[in-house]
Amino acid sequence: MGAPSWGVVEQQRQLWEELAAELERAQAKLLARDLPGFAACTHRQRACCEQLAALAGRAGEAGTAAGEGRVAAILAARDAARRQVRHRSRVQGALLRRALHSLRILRHLAELGACPPAGSGGRDPRREEG
Repeated sequence: MGAPSWGVVEQQRQLWEELAAELERAQAKLLARDLPGFAACTHRQRACCEQLAALAGRAGEAGTAAGEGRVAAILAARDAARRQVRHRSRVQGALLRRALHSLRILRHLAELGACPPAGSGGRDPRREEG
């Protein structure tokens, strides 16, 4: 496969950086329990991934173009963004596992009848004395 053009590599770099930023925003939304915001971030992440997949067919690895200073710098920035995405994906996975664990605990407590009714502000009026 031939060397990638600097334009394709630059597009890849931008998309990887955008994907890393979307993962960071999604994590903030998840921690804030903003599910619609989290879903919107997930949608934008999917769009970035689809665009990256489309570009993958047009670009090989650096080959002879790596010697060119501009392409080498873009390749380095792209690879750094890839590493950020991998790290943020692992963090997001851990956050999602934690959220799932919390939901399982709440479901179990609800099944036991140990949760206060919704809208009570955390107080259980059944246990308050008059």
